[in-house]
Formats: sequence, C-alpha cells, structure tokens
Amino acid sequence: MGTKVSKSGDDATEVRRKEIVDAAASLFASKGIASTTMRDIAAHIGKTPGILYYHFKSKDDLLLAVHQRAEDWGEEIFASANKTDRDPWHNLEEASISHLQALLGRPDYAAIVGGRMPPKGTELRRNLVNIRDRWEQVFRDLIDKLPLKSDEDKKFLRMALLGALNHSAVWYRPDKDDPDVIAKQIVDLIRYRMSP
Repeated sequence: MGTKVSKSGDDATEVRRKEIVDAAASLFASKGIASTTMRDIAAHIGKTPGILYYHFKSKDDLLLAVHQRAEDWGEEIFASANKTDRDPWHNLEEASISHLQALLGRPDYAAIVGGRMPPKGTELRRNLVNIRDRWEQVFRDLIDKLPLKSDEDKKFLRMALLGALNHSAVWYRPDKDDPDVIAKQIVDLIRYRMSP
C-alpha cells in the first residue's frame, strides 16, 4: 500500500515555495537579477541555500517562478472581467483596474515581469515570452470585442493601453490618485478617441 502525502505537507511545501519566490522577487527587484545569488535569497528568508535547491534547480527556474506567480495572479484578476456579458468597454475597464492594482500592489514583481528579457535563443527567454504572451492574450481578447472605428486600431490600442498602465508604476504615488481612478481615466481616454 502506497504512502499518501498529507494535505498539510502539501500546504507547507507551497507556503515555503511562495516564501522563496517572494524573496527572489524582492531581491531581484532591489539588487538586480545578475547580482542576486541563491545564497542571498536563502539568507533573506533565514535558510540555507539547500532549501532553495530542493524547490528550484537554478536561479533561472526561480526567475521563471516569479513570472509564473505573476501570471497566476493575472488569471485570477482577469477572471471577473471575462465571466460576464457586460459592455465590452466595462470589461476592459475592469481588467485594466485589476492589472493596475496588481502592478502597483506588488512593485517588486512588476519590476521583474516588466524588466529586460534574457538573451534571444535561450529556453528561459522562450518560457518568459510564453508567459507574457498569455497575459497579453487576455487584453487581446477583450479588445477584440470592442466596437472600434477600425480593426486595424486594435493592435495599437492594446500596446498603448498596456504601455500606459505599465508606465504608471514610474510616476504613481500612493498618496495621490487611486489605481482604480487611474485605470478608468486611461480607458476613457482611449474609448472616446477610438469609439465610432
């Protein structure tokens, strides 16, 4: 008879993995990916490097996990924007608000996900591009449903919207505009310029 792994053991493993990924995101953002070692990450959480290698075989795997965790948040965030038959502009606004809340709520993750990609031709880059493309596909699907003057506008609308939302992390101040207000204003600027 096989031995079953207890649910609490699975939970503890998942909590430890999240702790490691959070520490990696924080250090990658503050020190830079190249300057951060596995030893640095282990010290940040008060563990030995061996515990990191139990969960992740390399720093590249850990970087991929940071991107994957951001994508998982994205899937949760965008679920509400895609599950209703509301006005497509409203759905885009909801997704934009959620995107901005995630971006501004975890600037360490945002800095890594929005940062420079590894060199072309590497497996790591291909994996990270796949994650980014799945994230952008949500916006592509939402924008495809918008009533626009021209279908040719959709590509540029997506790039402009994501660019504006992502760049807000540079100038955002928590004591000023609320992320919801910023996202709504950005979508409204696009809506009134591009609607028929």
